[in-house]
Amino acid sequence: MRRGSCLMPSPEKSHSLPVTLEEAPRLADYFHAGRITLVREDLLPDGGGKKRRSLSPLLERIRPGQRIHVFSYDSSHTAYTLARLFPDQEIMLYGKAFPGGGYRQYLIRVFSGLNNLHLRHGSLVRLACQFQGARRRHPEDYFLSPGGALPRDTAYEAAAREVRSSLDQEACHVVPVASGNLLDALRTQFPRVVGVLTQPTAIRLWMKLQRPAVFYPRISIEARETLVRDVYRKTGYAFDPVFMGSVLAHLLQRSSGESHLCLWVTCPSLVQDYHRTR
Repeated sequence: MRRGSCLMPSPEKSHSLPVTLEEAPRLADYFHAGRITLVREDLLPDGGGKKRRSLSPLLERIRPGQRIHVFSYDSSHTAYTLARLFPDQEIMLYGKAFPGGGYRQYLIRVFSGLNNLHLRHGSLVRLACQFQGARRRHPEDYFLSPGGALPRDTAYEAAAREVRSSLDQEACHVVPVASGNLLDALRTQFPRVVGVLTQPTAIRLWMKLQRPAVFYPRISIEARETLVRDVYRKTGYAFDPVFMGSVLAHLLQRSSGESHLCLWVTCPSLVQDYHRTR
């Protein structure tokens, strides 16, 4: 797939990662939108994906040999990114089962091939107890907040500023929402930002109450998998069914007549292999 323009960070932000924009006319045709621009976070190094940009500050915080503990889903993009970002350090993932369909199973198989990623299964309560117990026993280790969320995604505020310098302000930015950090960061820069929820019912309800213009497409994971496969077959773009699949389902319902959409592609690049092997 052709890469688009690469926006290099300004000198005062030279420590941050570049932003790649790409026009996607075939996607625009598929979703009956006037124009679609992609922010290709899947093209970032170390496997790409949103978490690569968000976790970059940890490169300055985590000491060599320090173990990293993550309490999240058993197919966590955060854990995958950490394993690629810190190949010589152990990543301890306390992973709850998540209804991610074939994509979840694919990620678990990928994780089994990463020598530095150790996945622990169990109930939510059991995993939470193991995570807190490890925190007490090993205070020298590094522990991410539950879900891998960061308190403030300053890396994405910088990325949004770079995108703002190249796109018209009328574009509607659409992003998948888990913790809400990315959504909040983009809203500091753009007047029109839509979040598409990907989480279970209780969190979806909380997010709807806390943040306006947040939607949840009522579509099963099986239907999302069918959708992303169809998009891949007809346009060549590879998206994951769990997060970006929710965004695509939202576009089917609401994008018609939209003059300019900007989609933030948050999935890692391994989704290409996922589609090629199916």
